[in-house]
Amino acid sequence: MKIRQVVAGAVAFAAITTSILAAVPASAADPTPPWETGNTLFPGALNYPNLDPNSKGGLTFYDASGTEITGGSDLTHIADFIVTTGTPARTAADTANVIFALPDHTKPSSLTWAAGAAAGSQYFPVLTPSNLASVASTVPVASLGVNEGNLSTFLQVASPDTTAGYANIIQVRVKDGGYTGATSGVNSPNYFWSVDIEYNDGVSALTDGLLPGHWKVYYPAPPSKTDPAVSAVTASPVSPAPHASSVDLSVTVSVVGDATTHPAGTVHFFDGLIDLGAASYDTVTGLATFTDATPADGSHSYTAHFTPTDSATYNTMNSASLSFTVSAAPVPKDDTATTISSTSPSLTAITTQAVTVTAHVADIAGGHTATVPTGSITVKVDGSAVGTASVNAATGNVVVTIAASTLTVGTHALIAEYTPSGNFNSSTTAASTTYTITLAPPVNFIAPSPGTARVGVAALCNPGAWTYAGTFKYQWFKRQTSTVAWTALTTLTTSRSSGVLASTYAGWQLRCLVTASNPTSQASAYSAAATVALGAASTATARPSFIGTPAVGSLLTARVGTWTTPTPTSYLYVWKVGTVIVSRASTYRPTAAYRGLLISLSVSALRTGYLTATATSAVAKIA
Repeated sequence: MKIRQVVAGAVAFAAITTSILAAVPASAADPTPPWETGNTLFPGALNYPNLDPNSKGGLTFYDASGTEITGGSDLTHIADFIVTTGTPARTAADTANVIFALPDHTKPSSLTWAAGAAAGSQYFPVLTPSNLASVASTVPVASLGVNEGNLSTFLQVASPDTTAGYANIIQVRVKDGGYTGATSGVNSPNYFWSVDIEYNDGVSALTDGLLPGHWKVYYPAPPSKTDPAVSAVTASPVSPAPHASSVDLSVTVSVVGDATTHPAGTVHFFDGLIDLGAASYDTVTGLATFTDATPADGSHSYTAHFTPTDSATYNTMNSASLSFTVSAAPVPKDDTATTISSTSPSLTAITTQAVTVTAHVADIAGGHTATVPTGSITVKVDGSAVGTASVNAATGNVVVTIAASTLTVGTHALIAEYTPSGNFNSSTTAASTTYTITLAPPVNFIAPSPGTARVGVAALCNPGAWTYAGTFKYQWFKRQTSTVAWTALTTLTTSRSSGVLASTYAGWQLRCLVTASNPTSQASAYSAAATVALGAASTATARPSFIGTPAVGSLLTARVGTWTTPTPTSYLYVWKVGTVIVSRASTYRPTAAYRGLLISLSVSALRTGYLTATATSAVAKIA
């Protein structure tokens, strides 16, 4: 709970504990609060003796123009002047302490003021508007100033009041400081002028119709007035408005419960407590408009305050506040310069190499100390992004690595583009950097092989597997044993063939050399050694036979049959009777010992460097 106090013209706050509930008086027939009775000291006071025992009389609220106020919204100034009623004033040398107090109604009526209450103010009496001048010389008039806060500033209601039915009734007091040094009697610090007000700090109307966020004088009851209705403030442009915008404000004034009646009066727009000036107010439509031409950057709280011309009929009224923001002026962005500072390898690479690009961005703004720009740099090759990295906060550099084989063979255009994340402008390299990619040398990763090496046929060299190889050439080498040097069998040619291997190479070793080439370089690799095998043997297409009668003593002559190529150069003969070899000559005469047995002839075809093949004749019975 807070109380509001005025000391020597300055506004300050002090704390006091009070008790308030959201309720209404229990009896509409008898609205007199129970503490407003039993006054015996001030018979001249209004409503005496139905008056707080410590009260000298009532209070009347006035705004800065001197118009009496009997209620309004919690945004309405509760008073700019408070005038006492009921007892005569003393001399101008006397003092009065002004305080808004919220007593706990369960406390004794003789309660004293809370510690820290206001000390003597010199506004007794005061200079006042003309319609208060007559009372200023005869009664105390407390001045609270034109820009006093609204009621909700004073009434921070927190704890319950146990006086049944009067939780929303608040006693407002102006304390009489008394004569200098007075400590007792009617001029002691225990006495005051007072009035009871009703305040709805809830979210729904009270049973007597008091709207949420509204107040009214409750006791003694004032003449009845009509509450104006002031709409919510609208603003154009809407919040947040750009820097240096003018803001058009408007509200509509009507009467609570009657939107078609627009009372005459004036409307002032406020920014917080600052009066921006009188609005243009059309009483036909109720529309009040005002332009705030130069609102400062930052937060604003706009309200509209309506003051009626007919103050006897209408109360003053404020609109609800409109929170509004004007954006700060945009901070100019610094220009930047982006360059490619280096490449590795420098300006050219082969396809197997990764390329590292170092780019740099600098703040080139004039007029202040340059800083390292924040954000990222993207490296592009021929217009396509190949990598992005954040700018190093210390150096302004980024490093982007382009993986090997990403760039094709040929020339490429490299650029760097800076994308800011702070108060900087983007930039791109002024000119592209030309970068050249060439083919890497061929690399063999699966060795060549010599294929099958055999007399009578050509061996075919398998080149194996290579990277970056365009074409191949082959050359064959031979040696008789592993202890002698290799010598060329063929010249380097595009043919994989070794040529038909002569019989003289049987048992020798062969290997092939593969040379791979691309447009920029070449490389070579040898196969493993292969031993030349014997050539394939001839095949008998007509089996061997013999001439003569197979009889004891008869001459039998061998016939070799017919053989395929390679044509045999010589033959071996084996005559068998049963399984017994009886001769290795080309002729044979059976003996009497073999009469009646079976005889056969086997012929082996021979050729140097080739395998030997054997064929056997049909058997015959020796007669």
